[in-house]
Order: sequence, then C-alpha cells, then structure tokens
Amino acid sequence: MATSSGEESDLNRLKTKVDGEAVFRDPETEIQRILAFQKNYYAILKVTKESDPSQIKKNYYKLSRIVHPDKCKVEHAEEAFKIVGIAYDTLTNPAKKALYNRYASNVDFNAENADTYADWEAKQATMPPVKIPKWLETILRIRGVGFVCMILLIVIFVPLLLIFLIILLIVAIPTRCIAGCLCPEKLAEADAKAREDFERANQQEGGTSDNV
Repeated sequence: MATSSGEESDLNRLKTKVDGEAVFRDPETEIQRILAFQKNYYAILKVTKESDPSQIKKNYYKLSRIVHPDKCKVEHAEEAFKIVGIAYDTLTNPAKKALYNRYASNVDFNAENADTYADWEAKQATMPPVKIPKWLETILRIRGVGFVCMILLIVIFVPLLLIFLIILLIVAIPTRCIAGCLCPEKLAEADAKAREDFERANQQEGGTSDNV
C-alpha cells in the first residue's frame, strides 16, 4: 500500500532518534501504515532500538486497542492486529530482538521482494550445515581413529613446543651474556633488585601464614 510523504518522514525520524509520545491516528490510517511497514517492527510501534521496554509496551497497548478486530471493523484489522502482536513479542524479548536486529541490518525494507522476518528466520534455520569431506567422515567413523588422531597431535606438537623453548633459551642466554659485558653494573643492580623483591615476597607470605 502507498504511504504519504508525512508517514515516510515520520519513519525516517524514528530511525534516527527516540521520539517522545507516539501519536496514533484513526483505525483505517493505522491499518494501512501497519501493512505498509509490516517488515519494520520499530516503525510499526513507533519506537527505536534504544527505546526502553516500558515505552514499547505503552505504544503496543495504544495501537492494539485501535486495531483490535473485536472493536475495529475496518478491513484487514485482524491481520494488522496480529502483526502488531508479533512486533511487540519480538522487540520485548532480548533474544528475539537481537535476531531481528540482524535481519533488519541485512534486509532493505523498501524492496518489494525483501523477505519478511518470518521468511528470513526460516531460511536461517534451514541453512545447510558445514559439509565434511566424505573421506574425512569415513575415517572418523572408524573405531579408535579419534584416539589415534589425539596421539598424533601430541607427537607433533610436543616436539614443536620443546623446540620453541630451546630457541628461547638459546636467544635468552646470549642476550644476558651480552648485557653482562656491555652493562655489568645495571645487570648487577637488576639482579639485586630481583633478589630483594623475591625475599620480600617470601617474608610477606611467611608473616601471613604465621597470622593464620
């Protein structure tokens, strides 16, 4: 359904900042607006991502009373009422809201062929899982293969870790020797300070244990 330029400007304003009291119009106007913006739950309830739950609830009650099919005899009132209920349920549930925000960031609401939230959610649930190569799947089905793989990982990574530690020692020892030759006084001061810190820490631990 077509929307007026005033409604479009209202929607653009709602996207950029939190408004004050939301104003809803007559049932026919609201039903047209709800059906036009049915993919945009924020626009339906005239709230933003930053709106607190109390404001969302307040707007929902206002709007649902206007389009309630028991009181409103305008065409499509029941459909609009259901959309409002879904929007409220989604935006007041943190998990559903987070998922809806993902949908909103990936979908152009103005596109005619854009998926509805329900369609998008269904596609996410039916996305094909990551496929494992058949040869790997066949190997993993063989009993004991998992244990063998774990042993192989240990055999491979433990030597690599040892090599890495040896390289660190090879690099660290000459560095200390060079520092001792170039700056013996500073190295001695650093060693003395380290010993003092170690002894002070031991004394503090001993005092704590005595108090206990």
